[in-house]
Amino acid sequence: MASKLINCTQCGKGLPEGKFYFSRNKKYAFRKKLPLCKDCVIENYISEYSSVGDRREAMIRTCATLDITFSDNIFEMAISSFVTRGATEESSFPALYISYLNSNPGRNVGDDFTDSEIFNKLFESGYGVSSNVQFKYDRAEEDIINLNNQLQDLEILNGSLSKENELLKSENTKLQTRLTSAETQLATLKISNEQEVARKEGLKIKLESEINKINSELSISKQNLANSDRQLKEKSDELLNLQKTIKSFDKQVLVLENDAEVATKNLEKYTAEKEKELLVLNSKYETETAELKAKISKLLIEIEDLKFIPKKEEDEVEDVLQEKIPEEYIFEWGNGFNLDDYKFLNKKIEVWKEKHEIVKESEDVLLHKIVILELKIRKKESTGDDTSDDLKLLQNLMKTANFVEKKSVNAQSSGGKFLIGLAAEDMEKYEPAEWYEDQKKFKDIEGIDEYLKTYVTRPLKNFITGSRDFDSVLDNLQSLDGDPDDE
Repeated sequence: MASKLINCTQCGKGLPEGKFYFSRNKKYAFRKKLPLCKDCVIENYISEYSSVGDRREAMIRTCATLDITFSDNIFEMAISSFVTRGATEESSFPALYISYLNSNPGRNVGDDFTDSEIFNKLFESGYGVSSNVQFKYDRAEEDIINLNNQLQDLEILNGSLSKENELLKSENTKLQTRLTSAETQLATLKISNEQEVARKEGLKIKLESEINKINSELSISKQNLANSDRQLKEKSDELLNLQKTIKSFDKQVLVLENDAEVATKNLEKYTAEKEKELLVLNSKYETETAELKAKISKLLIEIEDLKFIPKKEEDEVEDVLQEKIPEEYIFEWGNGFNLDDYKFLNKKIEVWKEKHEIVKESEDVLLHKIVILELKIRKKESTGDDTSDDLKLLQNLMKTANFVEKKSVNAQSSGGKFLIGLAAEDMEKYEPAEWYEDQKKFKDIEGIDEYLKTYVTRPLKNFITGSRDFDSVLDNLQSLDGDPDDE
């Protein structure tokens, strides 16, 4: 259903209610709308503004015409909104003022023009209303003209009515007084008008300064916004590059994890194989040790046979043996031992000292006794004699000595993972080995150097430099199993 039309009292057009401004004036209570349409309200404001050239005075006159309240606070709010929006058309200002007047801030300022703050000042000082000043000025001029006319009439009457001369003089004096007062009032109104014009010019300059300042700040804000957009784009590009780098690192980490998993499996396989080799070496060591003991037993038997050599031949043999034994051996162990015995004693005491902390002189004396007793037991075992008493004596000496074992750095750091290397080290130090035949074979028996190159040095180089130096699974297996050409 179409809305009811309202006729504008100025242009006479029938328009919908939406074309009229809301009003709280009691005289418009029936429709609660101004009788003039929005276009006519704007037209009246533009006419007033063109006439006086001041936005505030034009708005006051428009409010007086529409009989709505004028408020300086509402006016300042409309001015602020007008400047903030960057409006250039003066026709949009009355709509802003009436909108704020009909909103929450304008509900307590009044309903009609008589509620305006400026209303009572219109007849006191002419504050802000040049038309009222002009009205009083015209009124004063009319009073002057009328007084002059009356003065002429009185002069005529003075000539014809001498009796009333004194009365006319008195009346003339009064009129002169009124004339002076009117002139004074007129001059005051002129000064007030000039002051009002000066105030308006000052407000205009101040407003233009504020507008320029706001425009400058707006320009700076636009520049800062452009800089922020540029920085945001740069940071976005950096973030994209960082994400690509992270993805690349993730791929490298995945490759390293795969390499580590393969290396772990290969290391387990390598360890198992080397443990088997260790068992074989231990078995071989035990076999060779048994053979060596048999040879020693045979030599001991031959030595026993030498006891039956004639005295002369025995002395000759003894002299020959004495010439071969170094003096430091005799000084260290005394007489009564052959060269092999001295070698055994020196080697055995060296083993003890490498594995135990021998600090005191008493410990060194006990160690010599223990080693000599070990030699004695060894000889008795080779001939099949009873060694039970000697073994008990050896146990007592060892308990009395209570030597402190040295801590092996390699054993602690390896954690049981490189037992093959430790066993090889013992064999290199205390047993005949193949070192002098093939030095390369035992140079890196644990394979640590190759392992570090494959699983530490090369992955670090790939990670830092971004290179793609990777080994295949077959290459890793080949590096762990050894070079077939070396076999």
